[in-house]
Amino acid sequence: MITEFILDLTQICFTQAGTYFNHASSGGLGWSLGAALGAKLAAPDRRVTCIIGDGTYTFGVPVATHHMSAMHDLPVLFIVLNNSAWDRTRMASRAFSNTDTANNNNKVPLCELSPSPAYEEVCQAAGGYGEKIEDPAALPAALARALAIMEKEKKQVLLNVISSKS
Repeated sequence: MITEFILDLTQICFTQAGTYFNHASSGGLGWSLGAALGAKLAAPDRRVTCIIGDGTYTFGVPVATHHMSAMHDLPVLFIVLNNSAWDRTRMASRAFSNTDTANNNNKVPLCELSPSPAYEEVCQAAGGYGEKIEDPAALPAALARALAIMEKEKKQVLLNVISSKS
């Protein structure tokens, strides 16, 4: 798994070395998309999943990523956790600001990504499979579809998972 997302590692069981990669605190947003393609190149028989937020996905140059994935037959599962905001920036703005704009407003200037693009369609434009999930109860079935498509059709998949803001 490649991620730039906050992940509670107590909720996941990794049993092999080299199966989880996260950026250093000095890392730059968007590195995980290219890292996922590199991981798939390095281990073509392994399943590679990239879990990221919508802001990070945007920084990762998604059109180029999906184009390269298709060109080089790299079926990666991209899961975009989409809250229509640069949430870490919103949290930092609230933590360091004494203004009503940042602290009492759900919309912090320059942190909102709404209306959200149809990220699943970016993957589809490169020949991959994309799906938008708005109901949490639909996520298990969507994951099963995604894995089946990756295994059988050898296509990249993007799940645009709509979530709430913090």
